[in-house]
Amino acid sequence: MKNNKTKKILSVSWSILSYVLIAALLLLTLYPAAAKIFFKAKHPTVLGFSTAVVISGSMEEEISVNDVVVIHRQKSYEKGDIISFHSGGNLITHRIIDTTDEGFITKGDANNTPDSDIVKYDEIEGRVICIIPKVGGAIQFFSTPLGMMMLFLIGAALLLLPAKTKKSSDGGGECGEEN
Repeated sequence: MKNNKTKKILSVSWSILSYVLIAALLLLTLYPAAAKIFFKAKHPTVLGFSTAVVISGSMEEEISVNDVVVIHRQKSYEKGDIISFHSGGNLITHRIIDTTDEGFITKGDANNTPDSDIVKYDEIEGRVICIIPKVGGAIQFFSTPLGMMMLFLIGAALLLLPAKTKKSSDGGGECGEEN
């Protein structure tokens, strides 16, 4: 009796966790795409945070290709901060090496020279507050139509798994066992 109650609690917990996980993944995947289309947002944020996948090695050793940077807008920035900013239609992540009256001088850690353009405050998306190593490839894949379909199928499987497990455990004994 106690074992069945434990199984039921675990099954309900698994279902709730699955729903929450799928809802969060859908929000994080669909909202930025919708915000770009409907609100013309260059780089949409969720609760003030945004992410970007690094595609160049200009910030090696600290940030590598396919790392994900979590960005948060700040009221002010200072020398030494790693920031993500818009330049020529791209989002660049470099370190502030100096400040001027016009803005910030930036440089990639692996680059020999500073960036040629001064970064103005309104071009800054935010300061890098977290680096998640090596998950960028997966995020880029799940942003494609095929990846979204795979994410949907995985989510459906997670939702159906507890129901299927319950049916098979309610279905009687094992092979060859008489009821």
